[in-house]
Amino acid sequence: MGWIRYKQSVFKGCGNKMNKIKLNKDEIIKIQQNRDPYLFIDEATEIIPGHSAKGYYNLKADNWFFNVHWKNDPNMPGMLQIEALVQTCALALFTLPGNNGKIAYLTSANNIKLMKK
Repeated sequence: MGWIRYKQSVFKGCGNKMNKIKLNKDEIIKIQQNRDPYLFIDEATEIIPGHSAKGYYNLKADNWFFNVHWKNDPNMPGMLQIEALVQTCALALFTLPGNNGKIAYLTSANNIKLMKK
């Protein structure tokens, strides 16, 4: 199995639009706390600090969760998909002045629907 690109976008935010930022994985690691194997962003393709973030995570055949979730039918568990969205969203906050390296927590998630294949 080759690389599969798992896209994630966050469109809601606050604040004024600023310059767009791109970050590779090494740059992402410098501003947020998650690390492999629990880092679900390989590249942030567009971040508007305080407003939005877009990025992707490359799914690989040897990702740890494929061996423990629905054996013989590999898929990324829904809660990890939500975690990937939260990590991406947090980049819009962490790129604001003074927020580098801070920690963000998801404290509530309402009306989330994960569809069957």
